[in-house]
Order: sequence, then structure tokens, then C-alpha cells
Amino acid sequence: MATAIPPITGVGVPSLDSPARPERTRRILSTPMNDALTCFPWLQMLRRGLVLDLSTAFGFGTTFGYLWWYGYHLPRVRERDTFYARLEQERAAQSA
Repeated sequence: MATAIPPITGVGVPSLDSPARPERTRRILSTPMNDALTCFPWLQMLRRGLVLDLSTAFGFGTTFGYLWWYGYHLPRVRERDTFYARLEQERAAQSA
């Protein structure tokens, strides 16, 4: 289970309901997503996990896509093209 990171000491952060904050600032900072994240810590873990999963998926997908394209596909296409070019030259030599 993940442990909570202790807050930085000596820094006071006023709460969203503090009278020191104007009403407009309270409304901007208090979005439903922020409220949900502060109420449910598992949503924060889900969001962090989602970012990690997506970045890993895109990284591996791009890497293996390049490996397939340059390691398998292009050599096979080159081999096919040289085969048909050689076949065409042989047919041209036979008909001449």
C-alpha cells in the first residue's frame, strides 16, 4: 500500500473555505474533479496509474512499431521488389 507523503512544514496553505480567499477564487479552485480527488485518494492513484499506463503503452507501441517496420516489413518489401525486378529482367532477356 502506498504511504502518504508528509506535508512540507512551515508553509501554511489556506483552505478553500477560508474567509481570506475571495468567492471567485474559491469557485475556480473548487471544481468537482478537485473535490472528488481530495475526498477519494483512490482517484488520485487511478489518475497517476492511468498516466503511467498510457505513457508506457505509447512508448512500447512506438518502439515495437518501429522494430516491425524497419526490422521486418522494409526488408521483406525490398526482397520482393528485387525478386520481381530480376524476374522482369529474365523475361526481357528471354523475349529479346
